[in-house]
Amino acid sequence: MKVCVGRREFLKGGLAAAGFLSLSGGRCFAAPAGWKPKGKPDLVVGILSDTHLQTGWDGVTPHKNFPHTYVTNAMKYFSARKIDAFMHLGDMAHRGKIAEAQYHRDIFDRFFSRKKVEKLLVVGNHEWFGEETGFAGASAVNIWKDPVERAKHTLCSNMPRRWEQVWGEKYEPVWHKEVKGFHFFGRHWDVDEMELANFINSKADEYSLRGTKPFFILSHKRNHFECCSALKEFPNAIAFCGHWHMSNADWKTVFFDEFGGFFPTIQVGACRMDGGNALDGRERITKGDLVDERDEPDENTDWPECKNPSRQGLVMSVYGNEAVVIERREFGGGGSLGPDWVFPIGEFGTSPYSRA
Repeated sequence: MKVCVGRREFLKGGLAAAGFLSLSGGRCFAAPAGWKPKGKPDLVVGILSDTHLQTGWDGVTPHKNFPHTYVTNAMKYFSARKIDAFMHLGDMAHRGKIAEAQYHRDIFDRFFSRKKVEKLLVVGNHEWFGEETGFAGASAVNIWKDPVERAKHTLCSNMPRRWEQVWGEKYEPVWHKEVKGFHFFGRHWDVDEMELANFINSKADEYSLRGTKPFFILSHKRNHFECCSALKEFPNAIAFCGHWHMSNADWKTVFFDEFGGFFPTIQVGACRMDGGNALDGRERITKGDLVDERDEPDENTDWPECKNPSRQGLVMSVYGNEAVVIERREFGGGGSLGPDWVFPIGEFGTSPYSRA
C-alpha cells in the first residue's frame, strides 16, 4: 500500500530527515517506518460529493449535457470494492428537482439492490434550488411556471417528505448512524453547525466517542472554528465535506490547522459532469468552458467538455484503532489520483495532520 505526502521536496527532504522509510515502495505519510495495516479493513465507505445531475426540459429525462456516466462509474467501482456504506456530501440535485435526486437512487439500486449498503447522506445548497430564479436552462422555475405544479417536482416544496420519498431515509436536521460499530454524524445544509456540535457532545457518553476509535462528521460545507472547538475533546474525529470543488490530487484538501488543529476535515472533490475541480482553491485544472445549461431539446450542439476534466471520489477503509486509509479515484477516464493517504489514529496522535 502506497502512501501520499504531497510535494516532491518534502518527499526528498523532510521525511528522510525525520527517519521515515518506504512502505511497499512508496513514502510513508505520518506513520512509523515499516507500518502496515493488519488484515482486512473493518469498514469500507464509498464517497462522492457535488455530482450535480440535472433533468432536461421535460423535467423527467436527463439533460443531454449532464450525463450519468461518472456517478455510474463510481457506483460500479464502489461495488467492486465491496463497500459497507455510501456517503454523499450534497449537491446531487443540480436544480433541486426530485427527479435529479432520484437519478442517484436509481443508479445506487442498480449496484446495491441485493446487498445492504448503509446510506450516509447530507443535503447541499443545490437541493434547495427548486424555487431559485435567474438560472439559464432547465431550472424548475423555467420548466414549471405554475407554482402549484412546480411544487410537485421540487425537493424544497417539502424536503422531509421528498427526501424520504427518494431515499427511504428520514430527514432529520442532524442525524446519527452506526455502521459496523463506527459512528457517523451529519447535518444538512439548512442546519447551523453548532446544532451538530451540540448533538455530538450530547451523545459522547452514550456512544463512547472519547478515546482513539475514529468517528466521522459529515456536512456539505465545512464546519468552522467555533464548531470544531466545541468538539476539541475528540481528536479521533474525522470530518468530511464537499461544496468547494477542490481537487483531491492536492493534499491541501485536508484541513486541520485552519480551524484550530482539533481534528482533520477532508474536502471531497466534485464528481461533476464537467470535471471542474481546482487546485489550492484557486487554480483551475480544467481549461474548457463549463457545461451549457441553455441547450434546448432540439439543439445538436456539442457539449463543451473541459480539456482536462477530473471527476473524483474517495474510498475510505478503516482499520480498527490503527488507521484510516483514503483511496483517491477519478471516475471519468478512470484510475488513481495518486498514492493512498494514510491517517494514523490512536497511538500515533493527530500531529500528522498539520501542514507544517
